[in-house]
Amino acid sequence: VNEALRAEAQHLRELKAKYDAAQASMAKFEVMRSRFYFSKDEFSSDPVIDLTVRNSTGQAISRFYCRGVLSSPGRETPWVDDTFNYSVRGGIQPGETKQFQLSPNMFGPWGRAPKDRQDMVFTVTVYRLDGSDENELYPAEWSDEDAKRLANVERMLGEQRQRAVRCW
Repeated sequence: VNEALRAEAQHLRELKAKYDAAQASMAKFEVMRSRFYFSKDEFSSDPVIDLTVRNSTGQAISRFYCRGVLSSPGRETPWVDDTFNYSVRGGIQPGETKQFQLSPNMFGPWGRAPKDRQDMVFTVTVYRLDGSDENELYPAEWSDEDAKRLANVERMLGEQRQRAVRCW
């Protein structure tokens, strides 16, 4: 049992290290500016996600995936909490900064955001990047369940060590 616990702990630590390294690499793809607003056309008012991003990853990016949260101070529930992604024609080369004005579906959650609020805060988090080959650049998963399992395994190993010390 002790050997199996040590092996599982090692496996989980390696998963966590891989995830941490992936997160550090993805952090080099920076969202420099994010704005959400409604366009002002003569016939309609459509949602717009306006982003400026910088690619400091050292690799070309063909598609980026984000989670956007639109909230207001003092409001517990965000107006919108949704994911979106964008395939970039020609990619974003290493060192490049680009601006995008994305048009999410006006009938989806972004289209239902309030149009009359001036206090909304738009936060964007990048959670996946695809390289020029259209494959995920930094594949790594780490869930809350993995974290709980690692904590439990390490606790059990610690208890076994304490019992072993008391036996001597």
